[in-house]
Amino acid sequence: MSLISSASRYAIANLRTINANLAETQNRISTGLKVASAKDNAYLWRTASTIRTDLNTYEAVTTSLSTAKAAVDTAALAAEEIGSALSQIQTKIGAYQSTTDATAKTQIMVEVAALQARITNALTVSTGTNLLDNTTAYNYSQSVAADGTVTLSSLTPTDLKTLVSNTAISAATPAITTFLTTFTASDIDLTGGAAAITSDLTAAVTAASNYSAKLGSLSKQIDSQVAFTKSLAGVKESALSTLVDADMEEESAKLQALQVKQQLAYQALSISNASSQNILRLFQ
Repeated sequence: MSLISSASRYAIANLRTINANLAETQNRISTGLKVASAKDNAYLWRTASTIRTDLNTYEAVTTSLSTAKAAVDTAALAAEEIGSALSQIQTKIGAYQSTTDATAKTQIMVEVAALQARITNALTVSTGTNLLDNTTAYNYSQSVAADGTVTLSSLTPTDLKTLVSNTAISAATPAITTFLTTFTASDIDLTGGAAAITSDLTAAVTAASNYSAKLGSLSKQIDSQVAFTKSLAGVKESALSTLVDADMEEESAKLQALQVKQQLAYQALSISNASSQNILRLFQ
């Protein structure tokens, strides 16, 4: 014979259900998630996991784009600085040729040397990847396809360092064996020296200007791609939030209601147990 009445059994079952719902609601409030694991909702959990993977991919692509932009912007500024310094050197050579004053010539060459030093310094500036001293393709992540595949983009650098620091000025007779960053007054004074140096300077200025413009255009493209990638990530994050985030206002209201139900369930169980005790007293 069972010592538990049907009323008590019902009260206990009701209390178990309330306690389970209460624990679930408390967990949602503590984690902020209505789908915290696969057992909460397998389908939503799988979908959310896919979205999280996509978000990680977007973050990696954004990081790659930001790194590429830093390298490109640095190289663009350096190329612009190099082009400006080379152009000023051209002007100084013209001034050097137009005067016979030895003191003036000496001062001009001091200024030329300072400009050459500026070029040398600019060639070493980088944010980890120097895009001025080689022609090796620089690859970076550009975008994410619908299937999650990452698309790469590539930049072929212009080797300004070789052009201005490792290529001898050889058009003059006798040949000038120094570079645009190292030539001196004696090189200018050679027969055809000024013309040879000026010719190489013109070519170098054009190369630096073209490369700077190319890098500037690429920087804008990267900015647009970063903005687009972040927008996509924002859409995915919104979708993820809709799928798994708990409505805190709703859960808080539900928690209060369940706590009241729990108290009432304990009272009902207590009343049921008391009724059973009263029946037992009849047999005493």
